[in-house]
Amino acid sequence: MIQFMREQGAPPGKIAKTVGCNRATVYRELARGLKDGCVISNRTGYSAELGQKNFDINLSKRGRKRG
Repeated sequence: MIQFMREQGAPPGKIAKTVGCNRATVYRELARGLKDGCVISNRTGYSAELGQKNFDINLSKRGRKRG
């Protein structure tokens, strides 16, 4: 949904209202899913697949390190 709306030119505030979350959450997700060399203001530089991949990587790094 975020990727589709962003490609259509929707600003983060409108995406947040549609998805039902805070605008800061949308900005974090856009930053997480940026393609190389793009900035958040670039409407074509977001990939939901890349965002999910980065989220999963960051999730695996959380928590106490044992060993």
